[in-house]
Amino acid sequence: FHDNINKTFRLLNEGPKGEMWQQHAPGWVNLIKKEIPEIKSFCRFDDGNGRGIVTQLDKNISFKEEKVSYADGNFFNFFSFPLLKGQPADFDKPNVVFISENHAKKYFGNENPLGKSLILNNQFGSLNYVVGGVFSNIGENSSIRFDMFFSLQTLQNPSNLNGNDWAALDNLDSQFIDIYFSLQENADYVKVEDKLNNLRKIHDKDSDGSIFRLQPFAEVHLASSLNDKAPHSGDVKYVYMLLGIAFLILLIAWFNYINLSTASAIKRAGEVGVRKVVGATQNNLIYQFLVESVLINLIAITLAILMIFGIQPLFNKLMDKTMSILNLADSPVWVLSLLALIVGSMAVGTYTAYLLSKFNPIQTLKGKFSKSNKGAFLRTSLVVSQFGISVALVLTTVLIYSQLQYMRNKDKGLDLEQLMVINGPEIGKDSTIVTRQAAFFNELEKQTFIKDFAGSQSVPSKGYNFRTGGFTQPASKPGDETKSYAFSIVSERYFDAYGIDLVAGRNFTKSECDVDWNDNSKVILNETAIE
Repeated sequence: FHDNINKTFRLLNEGPKGEMWQQHAPGWVNLIKKEIPEIKSFCRFDDGNGRGIVTQLDKNISFKEEKVSYADGNFFNFFSFPLLKGQPADFDKPNVVFISENHAKKYFGNENPLGKSLILNNQFGSLNYVVGGVFSNIGENSSIRFDMFFSLQTLQNPSNLNGNDWAALDNLDSQFIDIYFSLQENADYVKVEDKLNNLRKIHDKDSDGSIFRLQPFAEVHLASSLNDKAPHSGDVKYVYMLLGIAFLILLIAWFNYINLSTASAIKRAGEVGVRKVVGATQNNLIYQFLVESVLINLIAITLAILMIFGIQPLFNKLMDKTMSILNLADSPVWVLSLLALIVGSMAVGTYTAYLLSKFNPIQTLKGKFSKSNKGAFLRTSLVVSQFGISVALVLTTVLIYSQLQYMRNKDKGLDLEQLMVINGPEIGKDSTIVTRQAAFFNELEKQTFIKDFAGSQSVPSKGYNFRTGGFTQPASKPGDETKSYAFSIVSERYFDAYGIDLVAGRNFTKSECDVDWNDNSKVILNETAIE
């Protein structure tokens, strides 16, 4: 639904081993816009760094907000999210926030929120923002889904970073922001990609071998092919798999319809014979059966759509989604459905009509077709095909279930029983945080119901703190220095609390974990990193 989608691209990084990610250092855009004239404009926004506590002082209410983003001032001009209040240009200034329709009601009720204040407490401190606009709630049909957009220009002021220098908007080191480009009308994005990498070679002297890639905006959600290794918000493999299953089910229904129609029509053989005797032509009979086939399929698809509307709320509740068939209003799915209705009706109806209209009136009145080998072979073939497809679907379901059970029961290398994770504070991180953290750990030590505990800046399966490369050892091979490794910052109690066994070496000591992580010369590797 975005305008100019065909000339909009997302900037990606591709590592030496082919891995891709979309986060970048924000300072690249100024260099790129200056040196590459084919780029018409750019827009940056982050995902996750702005989450925190939002307070509305007039009503004395506060909520923890996760789906918030810092975005460039041209965000609502660059993307086509409709505004209910305010103008796109109103976002192009510091200390401004645009909120969704739902969040406008959440914080201000039926009042006009424009010009009113919200306070955001997060890792960048406590800052006041003025509501400059309200946008329509972003639905499931968008890969960019946030409830609140805070002006990225706010972070241009160093005093608003609260010591988080990694978030400086002119830096070329910390990768934390998504970048989108809009190209000039006649620009070739492949040539632009080459220029981007030439620019990277000049300014990124300490490169680990990563290069820039441009991904068409239309392919951000789903890949254009199964070979596409770029990151996507959806997985095209599952789409093809579900389409295949749907087609097989539809095929079973068509075969079943042919069987039932043939059996029913054979019972009506007398009718067919009489109609032929009184002058009905073969075309008259074909037309009759085709009309019946189309009407039955039309009724079936109508009932299916009504059932979807009826069951959709229960399905959304079960899956924790807000999907709706109405999201397909502008999709070619309706054309494909109509095509399937016409082709399916014509195919099964034509075959049945043609087969039955060929009956000899005398033979049909005697009922000889139902006893013929030809009729028996037809029905047997279709029934066997139906059961074959059904068995294949059942076996596939059993296989998928077995794989899921295997993943659930496989030894994960850590003990998750009776384990609870408490997220650390996202606000109030000042000079006293270390003292307060130590006091909290001391209180945990006194609790008799706590067997063990540990502090860490990330937890298993929930990502890592940072990724970096440049590591070598005496037996390293050429190119090993370009390999990238994911790091988690943990305390000395981490491995005991998670039940992770060390294959070799020793654990960290408390004194080693008390120093800042980038001043520590000790590291523990997993077996994959060793290899």
